[in-house]
Amino acid sequence: VAALLAQLKGAQLIHWVQDIYPETATRLGYGSPTHPAIRLVTKLRDWAWRQASANVVIGDRMGEFLRERTVPARQVCVIPN
Repeated sequence: VAALLAQLKGAQLIHWVQDIYPETATRLGYGSPTHPAIRLVTKLRDWAWRQASANVVIGDRMGEFLRERTVPARQVCVIPN
């Protein structure tokens, strides 16, 4: 929703990423990564990350995860937690 609103208003969107969902939930046994709803939410989340001017993440591994999800490296800013 924030990505759409930012586009409509011409605003910059910056995501502060501290948790990765739905992957965290599915790894803990809540739902399946192959469930259609989980897949849809994941695609929408990845799209929103790519639309952001920046994605602030709290560690190198999280930064790698976003880049693996096709977020350009220039849009990923790693800071210590």
